[in-house]
Amino acid sequence: MTLLGARHRLRAPLLLGGGVLALDALHELAPYVVQVVGAAPRWLPLAVVGLLLAQGMTYERRVRDVLGRMH
Repeated sequence: MTLLGARHRLRAPLLLGGGVLALDALHELAPYVVQVVGAAPRWLPLAVVGLLLAQGMTYERRVRDVLGRMH
């Protein structure tokens, strides 16, 4: 499906095929992900969320600075 969509430059089959591929990969990798998450320290998810929030704040600040310079 993905190759058909890419070959004929059709967006819907390409997105459908890519979505099915991503879901299948997630299904196949789920046991390994659970094993890794179980072995990780308990503070790791909080650290990842904190890093994502810091990255988002930096992005928002840069967008605001660029928009401020445009006006």
